[in-house]
Amino acid sequence: MPHIGLSDTTTASQLVTDSAAGMTAIVTGEKTHNGVISQSAMAVRKKSDGEPLKTILEYAEERGLATGVITNDALTGATPAATYAKANDRGMTAHIFQQIFTPRFGDGVDVMIGAGRPAVAAALKEASLDLDAVSQKGGRPVLKTFSEIPDGATRALVMLDSGEFDLQTAVDRTLRMLCGNPRGYFLMVEWDTHTDHVRLGLDRFVTLDRVIARTAQRVGSDTLVLFTAD
Repeated sequence: MPHIGLSDTTTASQLVTDSAAGMTAIVTGEKTHNGVISQSAMAVRKKSDGEPLKTILEYAEERGLATGVITNDALTGATPAATYAKANDRGMTAHIFQQIFTPRFGDGVDVMIGAGRPAVAAALKEASLDLDAVSQKGGRPVLKTFSEIPDGATRALVMLDSGEFDLQTAVDRTLRMLCGNPRGYFLMVEWDTHTDHVRLGLDRFVTLDRVIARTAQRVGSDTLVLFTAD
């Protein structure tokens, strides 16, 4: 990476941030409290909402760009959720998931690839909802594998059982779908390394490093590539 920049993602109330407040700061430019997803610091976690904060992904959608989210965490996890959802608690899985189908700007995230299918299904069931029914009502099938993505597709929602998938394959496939938009695209890629297994964590860092290098080489000088931590 030819340039290094510094940013402050401390929360509105604490020095140490979690993914929810940290990613909110990155994608909205405003600080909030730990556990809060893309809502202002007026939010009280688990009690009351703050003002909804507009994210960089939503600005991209508003302007007609293609958008994508890739994560080896659940698609409803704090980092990916902060790009498209609003919630006063990162644990509101069912509430967050349903916002995939009710975008505030544009037609919503075009390509989503991530894990968490069993946990999301369980959360929806607890809320007296069904994953397939929510998907059908929202007009977007929730695919189980990469192989289910139709050839030539420009939109896809893939929610896997596990986060152990090939990141390079996911990024390459997503870029092929997004690059067809003449206005450009915004893609957020998370490769979570939260683990007590040292070798696994290091392997994930190496994987991410290689994907960053290949992606930066592929996209050329007219695309901004940022690597950061939330």
